[in-house]
Amino acid sequence: MTTPLDLLKPEILSESVPILPPPAILRRALHRLASVRTVHWAVRRGTVSESMVREFVASMMSEFRRGEQLPADITLGALAASLEACRQEFAEEYLCDLARLRLAEMPMSIRVAQECLQARYERPINDVRWFQYSAIADSRPTRPIVVRPIPSPSVRPNRVSNHKYTLASGAK
Repeated sequence: MTTPLDLLKPEILSESVPILPPPAILRRALHRLASVRTVHWAVRRGTVSESMVREFVASMMSEFRRGEQLPADITLGALAASLEACRQEFAEEYLCDLARLRLAEMPMSIRVAQECLQARYERPINDVRWFQYSAIADSRPTRPIVVRPIPSPSVRPNRVSNHKYTLASGAK
């Protein structure tokens, strides 16, 4: 069974990102990839669970060898980019844990995670609030609101007032 996370595998992702730009630019480039957006929405909708993300990261980290570049380095960075705007606790945990690492074997994913955290904390959080109104409020009669368009400044007529002002003392 394939999951949206399979779109981030190194074999597939290396075709989309042939050269490695600096981390800030790489983060923006990763956000534009359809595979990263697909994973992002799958996590937000719940079709990709926390356990699936943990298993995916564990499978990517199984290739880790001390002193060698991790082949899944960009994949882990792409996962960080896809989890950047997700407000689940495991997304925050993944980004913070990856950003705290100090390993020469995976420099890009660590720096992309740092960029993602920085962007995440700069972005305002809008809470969605739901209100339930009592039945009394629903039974009150309401009247329709009439909304009239305001003409744009280019359409408004030029009004020049010819009104003469008088001083309070009566002199003109």
